[in-house]
Amino acid sequence: MKKLFTLALTSAICTAAYAQSIYGDMETWRTYTTGLGATTVMNPKGWFTTDSLIFTVGPVVDAGGKFNMQVTQSSDAHGGNYSAKVMSRVQGTGGALGTFGVAPGVLTNSQPEFNSAKFSSTNPYAALYYVGGLSTTTHYKVLTAWVKYLPKGIDNGSIVVEHLIPGAGAGGSDSLVGWGYVVINSPVTTWTRISVDIAYATPANPTQLRMFFFSSDPYGTVAAVDSSTMYVDDVALSTTDVPSVSAANDVVNVYPNPSVGTVYLHSFTGEQLTWTAFNINGQVVARKTFSGRESVNLSDVASGMYFYNIANSNGETIQHGKFTIAR
Repeated sequence: MKKLFTLALTSAICTAAYAQSIYGDMETWRTYTTGLGATTVMNPKGWFTTDSLIFTVGPVVDAGGKFNMQVTQSSDAHGGNYSAKVMSRVQGTGGALGTFGVAPGVLTNSQPEFNSAKFSSTNPYAALYYVGGLSTTTHYKVLTAWVKYLPKGIDNGSIVVEHLIPGAGAGGSDSLVGWGYVVINSPVTTWTRISVDIAYATPANPTQLRMFFFSSDPYGTVAAVDSSTMYVDDVALSTTDVPSVSAANDVVNVYPNPSVGTVYLHSFTGEQLTWTAFNINGQVVARKTFSGRESVNLSDVASGMYFYNIANSNGETIQHGKFTIAR
């Protein structure tokens, strides 16, 4: 698990009320001051970051340390005037990795808080938890967002969705009913719509939905790298499957579905495309670059449901969908 700076005091969080609506266009921002140095922090309306925690508690724990803002307003936008620029940054003193390591930047519609009873210097992430989010019982199928991702080194970004029942789990923990998780494991240099399919494990009725955009994936095995950057704009939820990004649907015919181990791709465009298949955890199980007709051998892939994206030569997603391996 990556190091994530989570040392914070709940009472010191200077934020507005928990997000109850989706403000996905990133056009309206709020500013406030926090910490001993009265640092000015900016958040998009309806969204939260860990910046207030960093600048409030960081200087207390590491006097004289250098602390860096991780979410800022950017004029590099997909729609409108602004997007959210989310960066992984070194926090504190102590050389290249700082006292607290490289903290993945996070943009979320829920509020980060800190449980001091769970704090451990070897696993500070265990002390961080989130409250609030979008109050909804609607079973959304897909989260979409327009994203650019500029990683450093071999870093990965990720997008996470949680649809849950607060306090309904063991020991008063949150009960997770639906979830979605997509890893961005390569640069996305132009604005691209990324879809996160939300799978529901039980028929229970969830009441709160949380969304997270990470500039470095805190759940992966790759170490966060300073200055990896994700731009986020035009976030939306859908109760139906999202159609192809291109003007014409079904640019590529993907068949059969279900498959016993071989999937066939038939492109109608003539250009070079890349088909990437993911499991429900967002891990890549297959990738094929092709034009015209091609087959993909999935004999080593376990039975189950999978998702795919198809990108053109510019890295833009032009189609996505799902398929099943059934043996």
